[in-house]
Amino acid sequence: MSNHCKVCGNDHDNRFHTIKEMMFGTKHPFEYLECSKCETIQIIDPPEDLGFYYPDDYYAYIPLNESNWTRKMLKKIRWELYKYLDIKPFRPLYGDWLKKTGVQKEDRIADVGCGNGQLLYEMYASGFKNLVGIDPFIEADRVVNSSLSLLKRSIFEMEDNFDLIMMHHSFEHMDEPKEVLEKANQLLKPGKNLLIRIPISGGEAWKTYGVHWAQLDAPRHIFIHSIKSIRLLAEQTGFEVSQIIYDGDAYQFWASEAIRKGVPSTKAQGMFTKEEMKDFDKRAKKLNRGGGADQACFYLTKK
Repeated sequence: MSNHCKVCGNDHDNRFHTIKEMMFGTKHPFEYLECSKCETIQIIDPPEDLGFYYPDDYYAYIPLNESNWTRKMLKKIRWELYKYLDIKPFRPLYGDWLKKTGVQKEDRIADVGCGNGQLLYEMYASGFKNLVGIDPFIEADRVVNSSLSLLKRSIFEMEDNFDLIMMHHSFEHMDEPKEVLEKANQLLKPGKNLLIRIPISGGEAWKTYGVHWAQLDAPRHIFIHSIKSIRLLAEQTGFEVSQIIYDGDAYQFWASEAIRKGVPSTKAQGMFTKEEMKDFDKRAKKLNRGGGADQACFYLTKK
């Protein structure tokens, strides 16, 4: 069993954990290393057939939900109201992320690990015109419309230039993080942004639930990075970390509580009362404000 951290190379005082697959409840065990230096939690030997753990009903691959003409028009209006007037009730899911990057509707935008492409589709419906999704696990290439294409490939197979690259809860699924960031840097135009949203180690949920923390998600999550490891990788690959926003949610509590009781996270929500769910949400928001959340959004700018 390797004792070396794959991110920083440290081999001293590292800890090992046995973590079970508990999204679907197979309970297959996997060995993970927790680095004492950069605090990254990482799988030691990923399964040869990772595709087995991404079944057809995996949440990222459900059918694309498309909007009719009326809904698309309303979404365009909503984006404009939010962008220029900052009216919170009109904020779309992706609103804060895109607004902070300064990206324009004509800009070339890629979502790496796009799943079924729903996020990109919502951006298209709001008026964005030059979108591409990349995911090696989708069934096949698909041209959704003249503004949006979904490609069955990895980032290493791309040769293009982008104004923004996004990785929404996909970077933790990638087994070559440094190489992925190097490639992203090559694909970005100078001064443009890479947006990464991931679970992060060291938060309150990890300290509370340990191997039952839902965001470990063995074996799909190959790396659970830390603030330290993202800063290190950014420095090594030509990026500057311009901003970090904590964005954990109630999932870290209700899913972890279920897993601790031996219940798969996909069957967990009905276990809790409305009051309990509200309390989980309040706790998550408090951790976001205090910096102890289990997720963060990183804005990396190409130097």
